[in-house]
Amino acid sequence: MDRFDGELIHFVAQYNYTPEALQMTRRMYPRRPDRRQAAGRAILTGDVVNIADVQADPEYATDLAVA
Repeated sequence: MDRFDGELIHFVAQYNYTPEALQMTRRMYPRRPDRRQAAGRAILTGDVVNIADVQADPEYATDLAVA
């Protein structure tokens, strides 16, 4: 779960992450919204975002999806 403070997205909660994914996520945050993640896209567009396959999306940060 993420929290947006108006400038940065903060990673605040998770469930069932692998240790590798958790470590990678902690390194990535806080961060500015961008199109490399679903939360960033939702913030930028102001709409619900559905990414059918993050590994096939050329803009998505696939390193986290793989972890």
